[in-house]
Amino acid sequence: MATLICPRGHDDPGDGSLCVHCGEYLRKAPPPDTGASAGRPAASPAPETCAEPGCGLELDESGCPLHGATVPLPHEREGGAGASWTGTSRDFGAPGLAVVFPWASYPLGVEPLVVGRSVGAAGELAERMLEHGRWTGRDYGNVSRSHAVVWSDAEGTWIRHLSTTNDTLVNGHALPHDEPRRLRAGDVLTFAKGLRAHVAAQPEGHTAGSS
Repeated sequence: MATLICPRGHDDPGDGSLCVHCGEYLRKAPPPDTGASAGRPAASPAPETCAEPGCGLELDESGCPLHGATVPLPHEREGGAGASWTGTSRDFGAPGLAVVFPWASYPLGVEPLVVGRSVGAAGELAERMLEHGRWTGRDYGNVSRSHAVVWSDAEGTWIRHLSTTNDTLVNGHALPHDEPRRLRAGDVLTFAKGLRAHVAAQPEGHTAGSS
């Protein structure tokens, strides 16, 4: 099994995929340099590029100059499969709306979409949020582990505020705790102080299982 190291140089980074000291994704240790290149300065790493298909522009501190804050997943940065990922497909109740975050669009369905920092509760959304924060320098630490939940059913699309420490706002208005609020296309959502998203209509013909 390949040895994993922390890109920031922390010793004993742990056995998982993230460094236990800084939270960065661990990388494979380079092979020992025993050939003719031994003693030469290490080559500069290749610049990070936008993961959008057909783009390839170098990322700056704000993300891609063309596509904005598009942050690739770790396996995308290594050139693996999944570079065209755009969201999470769901079983639809009342299809047509999605929550659009800076890094991805999430179609809404009867399966709840949990917004929060807990990977156990919010799954891939939490991973992408934390990764986006590291890439852009944005602080999402005041988003609760399970901050809010959004879903659609036969009667409409709804959001319920779960956090007991920080607000969830719809169009600037704080929601009461644990009371469903109906959402419509164009609504702006704010979770705590640092995370914003908006509700948007899905393209015509989008169905569960499409990308």
